[in-house]
Amino acid sequence: MKKIRVIHVCDKFGVKGSSIHGVSRLFSWWMPRFDRKRFDVHLVGLRKEDPATENLKRQGIDVISLERGKFDFFTVGDIARVTDQYQADILHLHGYGASNFGRMAAGGRKVKVILHEHFVDPSYPAYQIPFDCFLAGRIDYGI
Repeated sequence: MKKIRVIHVCDKFGVKGSSIHGVSRLFSWWMPRFDRKRFDVHLVGLRKEDPATENLKRQGIDVISLERGKFDFFTVGDIARVTDQYQADILHLHGYGASNFGRMAAGGRKVKVILHEHFVDPSYPAYQIPFDCFLAGRIDYGI
């Protein structure tokens, strides 16, 4: 049986000064539990390494840090390169930046896109509205 190749793309793993945050806790639980016989899973962070990233690495979780800024459109090419390098079947996107740049990077590739929102933001940023309108059709599953 062919392994399913998954790349989790996340904006960031922590908040300033924190070595453990909700999403980094999630990945610390998930990553070691994937069945390695069935799945080849990689974790990508858009920002520079922070204490939460370092904490994940101390737990033996490999993290690829793209070291890009919040609005850096070169991120699209970076995600596309990682997607191609690992021949991903699935891009599982976490956060606004990951969902924007990941959906753009998936364009023209035979990769399924899962958009995973972890909370309802009562102050949904105005800059996100055009991205969600333009990229609405570039998703296979939403969580």
